Amino acid sequence: QMALMDPLIQLRELMPQEKVVLWIDGLDEEADILPYQHSESITDMLPLPEELTELSNLCLVISSRPGRHLDRFSNAGAHIIYLESEEFEAEKRTTVKVFIERELRKPDIQHNIESTGYTLDIFKKELIDCSELNFLYLRHLFLAAGSGEIVDLLKGGLPDSLDSIYVLL
Repeated sequence: QMALMDPLIQLRELMPQEKVVLWIDGLDEEADILPYQHSESITDMLPLPEELTELSNLCLVISSRPGRHLDRFSNAGAHIIYLESEEFEAEKRTTVKVFIERELRKPDIQHNIESTGYTLDIFKKELIDCSELNFLYLRHLFLAAGSGEIVDLLKGGLPDSLDSIYVLL
């Protein structure tokens, strides 16, 4: 914890107007490896809301799947946003459409999709429905589509690169 807090305390003293934003992505993934480690977890080292208020120059943003590893933060009053919430549905749908449209403008992806018999419009419509607004799925699907791997993706299949990620989970 000293490696994080001490430099922030020094920064606050030297340059009180400066702020630091620390983004931690996939905090839940630490839980997969913790049983094999004998050191303090990242989750346990992160400051709680009260400590952040006292420190005053750190904003902590964490992305994670739900789980007990977040109890420490929620019990301390951290503000938690659930992206699965209906309030974000319209924004996610719009963002997914924009992402899909951007990817479908790439000539290699267009060619590979059209070579399967799909029109780009039908592919786009089915993809929005079957992706369940999952960006990880979409990213890997378009990586695969760029390489020509499209068969059965819209029928529930997974790109090889994504299949290995889900096996780890």
